[in-house]
Amino acid sequence: MSLPGGEAIGFGPQAIVAPANAQYYEVFPNVVRSDGSESYRIRVNLGRSARRVYFPYLTSNDPLFRTDFSDDGQNGDAVAGDRIYTSSPFVPVQLSPSFNYRSQPPGESLPGLTFVTCSTIHIVETDGSETSILTSPEVGVISSAGLTPLKTAGSDFQIASHLLNVRSSKPTFQNQLRGIGANNVAEMQATVKKVIGQVGDNYDFILLLSSMHAERTPAISTSANYFAGMHIHAQSSSAGTGMPQINQPATYGSAGRLLGMSQIDTATRGIFMNNVLHELTHQWAAGISDASFGKLKRDPGHWHGFSNINSLVGGFEWVPRSDGPGWLVNTDSSGSQIVREMPAVERYFAGFCPPSEVGPLMAYDSTTTFPWDRGPAKIPILPEEIVANFSVEDLIAVHGKPVADVLEGQKHFNILFVVESVERFLTPREMTFYNKLAEEFERLLRPSEPSPRMMDNWVPATRFFGRGVTLSTRVSGWDQDLDGLYDDWETTYFGNLAQSSGGDPDRDGADNFSEMAYLSHPAHADLRRGVRAYETATHQCLETTRFLPTLDYRMEIYSGDPPQGWVRNNTGNWLGPHFRRKIPKADIASGAAGRRMICRGKVTAAAP
Repeated sequence: MSLPGGEAIGFGPQAIVAPANAQYYEVFPNVVRSDGSESYRIRVNLGRSARRVYFPYLTSNDPLFRTDFSDDGQNGDAVAGDRIYTSSPFVPVQLSPSFNYRSQPPGESLPGLTFVTCSTIHIVETDGSETSILTSPEVGVISSAGLTPLKTAGSDFQIASHLLNVRSSKPTFQNQLRGIGANNVAEMQATVKKVIGQVGDNYDFILLLSSMHAERTPAISTSANYFAGMHIHAQSSSAGTGMPQINQPATYGSAGRLLGMSQIDTATRGIFMNNVLHELTHQWAAGISDASFGKLKRDPGHWHGFSNINSLVGGFEWVPRSDGPGWLVNTDSSGSQIVREMPAVERYFAGFCPPSEVGPLMAYDSTTTFPWDRGPAKIPILPEEIVANFSVEDLIAVHGKPVADVLEGQKHFNILFVVESVERFLTPREMTFYNKLAEEFERLLRPSEPSPRMMDNWVPATRFFGRGVTLSTRVSGWDQDLDGLYDDWETTYFGNLAQSSGGDPDRDGADNFSEMAYLSHPAHADLRRGVRAYETATHQCLETTRFLPTLDYRMEIYSGDPPQGWVRNNTGNWLGPHFRRKIPKADIASGAAGRRMICRGKVTAAAP
């Protein structure tokens, strides 16, 4: 840590008063450039007096450098005596322009973004005792000088292409994560309602991030302080999965689209792929009966580490031995789980794959050697150690079949990244940093790229949920060259703005606009998407998906009696991500529904 070449943007006064059992800190700005040209400060909001707030491990030869935070209204502190303590300005250690998010090896994470850890904040209380804030503050660092286009909406929203910033009067997302304040749940719900009111009921999941970090006191003994995230169901069904029956989207302002929200802690305490997808996986995972399948589970929301369910919410991959009976535990060099894709049992619960893809679900005796020790030592799991061995038929016998049938289950999900900031908007550089994270989350991988590991990195999530499942994080779009394509989409997949909406560089029959609208890769030939036709036992079905909330998708029927040409079909359920028309087979057989239907999907740049 060293002194800056220039002063950071100053803190303004903050009206938020920390409750007696809470403390907060904020790095401002959250993000700076990596070249040392921008500085940041840290503000600690204790809500109580202290003899001293300081960094014990920082030194500098500069006479202006202060290890102590001040509450004197001087040198960047906004208000004297408000029990909010402000640090000196700092710059991160200068990094190479090629540095990676969380310093992962090249190819393992998004390049050009990372977090730099500051020192631990120590507090000398008024009685002379010394405490510390559990999590060391971190500043986001970005190598790019370019800034993403932004627009404001009303007095409390700022919008980028893949990010929504909501300005609040208090950190409602962090307060609810930590259980701070008597009304923390209601306040979080009110903020989510405000968000949905701004962007519309277009999202299946919302990731709730915050520019501030909160802790309850006493910090070290409060279990909620150790949560890196939390998933909240807006909807779930017990049928087939064992999950509790929940139907509360209206509580959050959704008319029926919203499935759940994941609260994510700040910086590397929460913003890494293993954690974010861990929380989203809770939408479907590990709800099965404890009484029937308890040895597969660690607790109501997690699989047992001694199971073969290689999931982000527990378990490891077991590989059959080649030199005898049993299995070897597959761990990487650090002993953590290797997860590139959601395991089959969770995809089955979600309706992403049929039950036939689910193999045996096993666990071995948890009183023996831990799997993270067995893996590196190559200690096999022997058949006589198995204490649980279930099939998908066993799951069905107890819980029935999931509501999410593999044919009609949802396969596309819009995921909204929201960052809440208190009494301010994020700076343009902060918006650019978080927007790049959201863009990378939905980026389509080239066929030659291997499926990435989901670990303490930041990589595309577009293969994690398995084949046929698509994701979008888009909120808005800019087309400054007026070619019909979003500029960020062009630069992501081509590295330039030289494309045209009608171009077809991969020669797969889908032009660039269609590739953008239907979430397919424009530089690699792949399947064309549009209207999907399938049949169930009782119906013939036609379906088209709304992939991006910024475009208008429709299904059109060719009507020739009397001749009308292509006519928009306005029937069906538009509350979710699909337009679906179901025609009873009995009506087709009798001729009541006609013998043939010609239809097409159509997408236009703006909703009518």
